[in-house]
Amino acid sequence: MAGTRAGSVWYEKVEQIGEGTYGQVYRARHRVSGKVVALKKIRVHNEHNGLPLTAIREIKILKELSHPNMVELLEVVTLFLVLEYVDHDLAGLLDMHYCFSPQAIKMIIKQLLEVLQHMHEHRYVHRDIKCSNILLDNHHRLKLADFGLARRLCEDQDRQLSNKVITLWYRPPELLLGARRYGPPVDMWGVGCILSELILQKPLLPGKVELEQLEMIFKVVGTPTDSAWPGHAELPLWQEMQPPVFYPNVLKSHLLETARKMGTHSSMTPEAVDLIARLMTLDPQRRMSAKTALEGRLSSTPARRRAAAALRAPQYTFSTSHIRPQHMISTPRCTLHAGQARRRRRRRQRSILAARAPAHGIRPAVGAILCAFRTAPLHGQAGAAA
Repeated sequence: MAGTRAGSVWYEKVEQIGEGTYGQVYRARHRVSGKVVALKKIRVHNEHNGLPLTAIREIKILKELSHPNMVELLEVVTLFLVLEYVDHDLAGLLDMHYCFSPQAIKMIIKQLLEVLQHMHEHRYVHRDIKCSNILLDNHHRLKLADFGLARRLCEDQDRQLSNKVITLWYRPPELLLGARRYGPPVDMWGVGCILSELILQKPLLPGKVELEQLEMIFKVVGTPTDSAWPGHAELPLWQEMQPPVFYPNVLKSHLLETARKMGTHSSMTPEAVDLIARLMTLDPQRRMSAKTALEGRLSSTPARRRAAAALRAPQYTFSTSHIRPQHMISTPRCTLHAGQARRRRRRRQRSILAARAPAHGIRPAVGAILCAFRTAPLHGQAGAAA
């Protein structure tokens, strides 16, 4: 890196905070302005034809699209992407057993839906929606990151795409069954998984291999039928991977029972259960879209005004003072500093990397319903998670 504008001249690396689709991510500081940024190194040693395609795609998307809840590309320098720095990611906070209040969960999901609606309206699919790609600052402002697997949808309906995308725990059933033609619904399945994970404080469907992942989906969401999912039997892997027995759809009861066991039943409201069920519909054609989830009178409701006020609240440092002791596997420090959660998550991911990785070496990657979430008082400052 010596002699590059990104490294030795303009930016000083502080620490590694993660690893993206095609390289390491560092927290860095501009030597002149002092601005803290995320420095994403592009790994090229295995590329014979220039930059990796994933890097080119991410640069193209970040230059073409701009949204308040999309991580901002500040500049591109030799072998590096300079991105805005965001304090935390959702996976790290969940690994620290951080308990989000119902209001905080609603704010997070709403922002995620807004940025996905923006992408989908511009005919982009993210294809790697998961907790580690959802960044949060100390005001609960969300930034979606890592666009290395994102694709622009073509007008050509016969264009086939890879189905070996999206981290296994968040991968929808149509991809597991070999679908090569798909669109925005693959992202929406992941939103449902993330919403349930925020409430339950653990992954809903943590499969280790593709067959197990599909079986877990069927055991919870039910075995596909012609009425529930027309055309599912025509997918390439259906005959090979169909379950030997019929499973009914027990998603709603499963969510309520798991929330009761985890002590998070106050957040698993009927409205939240209904939203998850609509996002995790087996048939992608019937799966709720980001636009539909955001429709309604959300902008004029008291809940929406409280959410907006919370986003303008003073800075709040994520604290572990509200962590439920029964869910702790270790005693964290009193304050969750920037990057601490990411470091702890990386150590944990080393032991489960094989479980998350898809096959063939490709990286794993609310309108009327949303505003009906039961409003709960926030602990601490406005906008803070309980």
